[in-house]
Amino acid sequence: MLEKAAVPYVVLERSTMARMPLEGGGVIIVTPQIQPLLKQLGLLEEVERVSKPIRRLEVFEADQPDPEPWMSGMFDSSFSKPRYGYDTRVISRPELYSILVDAVPASKVLLGKQISTVQQVESQATCECTDGSSYTGIVVGADGAYSAVRLDMYRQLKEQDLLPAQDRKPMQYRYQALVGMTRPLMTQESDMAFSQPRVVIYQGKSPFTFWSVPMTMNRMCWMLDRPIGEPRDCPDMEDLSYHPEVVQEMVQTYSNASLQTIFDATPDGTMLALPREEASFSTWSFGKIVLMGDACHKVIPYGGQSMVQAGYDAAALANIFYAQKLDPSRNIVAELAAYGARRQADVKDAVKYSHYWSELFFWQGWFGRLVRRIVLNHCPQFLLNVLGDRLSRDRPQVVFLPKIL
Repeated sequence: MLEKAAVPYVVLERSTMARMPLEGGGVIIVTPQIQPLLKQLGLLEEVERVSKPIRRLEVFEADQPDPEPWMSGMFDSSFSKPRYGYDTRVISRPELYSILVDAVPASKVLLGKQISTVQQVESQATCECTDGSSYTGIVVGADGAYSAVRLDMYRQLKEQDLLPAQDRKPMQYRYQALVGMTRPLMTQESDMAFSQPRVVIYQGKSPFTFWSVPMTMNRMCWMLDRPIGEPRDCPDMEDLSYHPEVVQEMVQTYSNASLQTIFDATPDGTMLALPREEASFSTWSFGKIVLMGDACHKVIPYGGQSMVQAGYDAAALANIFYAQKLDPSRNIVAELAAYGARRQADVKDAVKYSHYWSELFFWQGWFGRLVRRIVLNHCPQFLLNVLGDRLSRDRPQVVFLPKIL
C-alpha cells in the first residue's frame, strides 16, 4: 500500500529468507470482505490463481474408539458470490506470503533484521536491530502475536505508569493445534482426503477436532485442535524452536486409519505444534510507534477474520500516512492514537465472534451435538444474510486508489 501511495518506507524482516517453504504453513481464509482491497492493490487475480473457492463446510461427528464419522450438517456459503460479488477462498500461507512479498521492491525488504529495542524519545521513534543497525521515523509493529515492537512499547508505557491493567495480562490459549499440508495427493488418497472442506468433532477420552481443506495442486491443508483444560498463559517471546517430540506425541495420540494416511502424506519436518492464542489489546500506539494485525489483536483463524482485520488496519494506516505526505503539518501522533480508538470495537467483535464460531466445533457432549445440528440444519437463510451483510457493510480500501465495489 505504501508503495502505491509513494510513501517512503522500509520493511525489517526477521527471516533470512524471502520465501517460506511451500510445504510449511497452514491455510488462510480470504473472505469477500478483504477481496476488494486485494483487487484495488492489483493482487486479487494472482490470489485467485493459486487459491480455491469454498462454497460449503461439511461437519461430521465421531465417537472414539470408533473412528468412522457421520455427517451432522453442512454450512452452505454458496450465496456469498451472488450476494457480495466474491467467493470465500482458501490459500496456503506460503503462497499468500509470496504474493505479498513480490508486490514490494526487493530493495525495500531488509532480511535478517531481528528487533532489539524500539524507543520513543521526544518526537522520534527509533528501532534498533541485533546487527547494530537502527532506523528512525514511524515504527509500525506488524510482527505478529509475539510482537517485539509491542513488548518494548509496553515496557516503556509500564515504566511511565501509562499501561492499562488489561494490557499487562499475557495472551492465553485453551487449545493446542497441530497443522500441516500434504504433498500432492494421488487420486485414491484424494478421495480419502475429502473433496470438500470438512471438520470432524471426535468425542471420547481424548477429544479433538480435525479440519481438512482441499487446496490447489491436489494438496490438503489440515489442522488438529485439542483442548488443554484450563487456559494457559503464553510466554512473552515466541518459541520458534521445532518440537518433534510434541508433534510425535500428538500424531500417536490421535492417529486412526484415515488420519494416519494424511499424516503419512505430510512431508517430514513440516508439521507444526502451535498454541491457539486469543487476545485483544487496548493500547495500539505510543508516540510514533503503532501496532497492526496480530500484534494488537490475535483472532482464532476459523472465521477468516485474522486477514480481514489486518487488512482494515493496513488500509487505515496507509490512508493516514498518505494524508501526512500531502500535509506534513498534520498531528501524526494524534492520528495514530485515533486509529487505535476507532478500530477497537470492530476488533473486539471479530475476536468474540471468531471465538463463538470455534467453540461451536469444539463443544463436546450431547448438548454440543444438538446445538451444531440446530445451527447447521435449521438456521434460516435470512439470519445468515444479516450476519454476512454486517460483516460486508464496510470493506477496507485505500483513498489514493480508485474505489472497488
